[in-house]
Amino acid sequence: MSTTSSSLKTMAVVRAFVEEELLNGRKEKLDENTDLIAEGVIDSLSLLRLTTFLEQNCRIQVEDEEIVPENFRTLAAINAFVTKRQESSKPQGN
Repeated sequence: MSTTSSSLKTMAVVRAFVEEELLNGRKEKLDENTDLIAEGVIDSLSLLRLTTFLEQNCRIQVEDEEIVPENFRTLAAINAFVTKRQESSKPQGN
C-alpha cells in the first residue's frame, strides 16, 4: 500500500473513532485542522483511549514522551504522528 493511501486510511479510521467514541453523540463538524483539545473533544481520559486505539488499530507503539498536545491536537496532527511512527517501525534493509 502506498504511503498516501495508507495515510488516507489512517485519517478515516482516526476520524471515525473520534466521531463515534469521543464526541459521545454530539454532532460537531470536524475537519482535519479542528483543535480537538480546545474544542473539548480530547481530554486526559479520551487521550488515553485514543492512544490505546492507535496502538491496537494502527500497529504502532506510543511512547510516554510522545503523548504531547502537538501530536494529538488535530486529526491532521494525529495522522502525521501515526504515519511517522509506522514508517519508523518498518524494518530497514540490510
